[in-house]
Amino acid sequence: MSEEDRSRLYAWLREQIDEPLAEYLMSCLAPAPLSDLATKADIGALRAATKADIGALRVATKADIGALRAATKADIGALRAATKADIDALRAATKADIDALRAATKADIDALKADIGALKVATKADIDALRAATKADIGATKADIGALRAATKADIGALRAATKADIDALRADVGGLRSDLGKLESRFDQLFVLREADRKQAAELREADRKQAAALREADHALAAKRHRRLSWAGAGIAVEIVAAEAGMFQRLSDLLAAVF
Repeated sequence: MSEEDRSRLYAWLREQIDEPLAEYLMSCLAPAPLSDLATKADIGALRAATKADIGALRVATKADIGALRAATKADIGALRAATKADIDALRAATKADIDALRAATKADIDALKADIGALKVATKADIDALRAATKADIGATKADIGALRAATKADIGALRAATKADIDALRADVGGLRSDLGKLESRFDQLFVLREADRKQAAELREADRKQAAALREADHALAAKRHRRLSWAGAGIAVEIVAAEAGMFQRLSDLLAAVF
């Protein structure tokens, strides 16, 4: 049994029973060989390797998050630049249309000034219609800008939600790995306890066989002693009785052996 197995067994015993009994049971185990004991250098090497693995995982995770942040920032910047360019182009086009319209309106007004008396009502109506059309165009332009802003905001929200979902899925995978590791450790502890129980039962069976063999040897020695004493007796009747007694004893011994084996 390795030192790591002893530590897990001791921790499990402390959870199941009180600490003094757990320490007594651990003291009953055979001492671990020197090759299974972890040295201070082994513990230091394990600590350094674990720290290096955690550091590498932290650096890789930080690099992935940084790359994702940079890519997201670049996409938002590109979208902002494209949106700004579209708005600037729309503003320039609208301004050009307004300037052209203003020039045309001024030309019309200048041309109609000569006929101001007769054409005053018609000129005013044209100006009002032009004002209404210009206002409608400006309102439509504002509506397009609002729709573009809403779409941009929705895209950013969807990207943020997708990023959060990926991170949550990664956390769930890590939790599942931890759960599987805990189940494996629990199964190993159960197998270890079953092995110890089988070993104890085998030892008890060997002890019972040893006691039965000792009892048979004692019975054999007693039979040999009786036989030696009876051979020294004289008389045919005693010899017959000895033979009959020995036959009965051999029969009982045969029955005992049959019952044992």
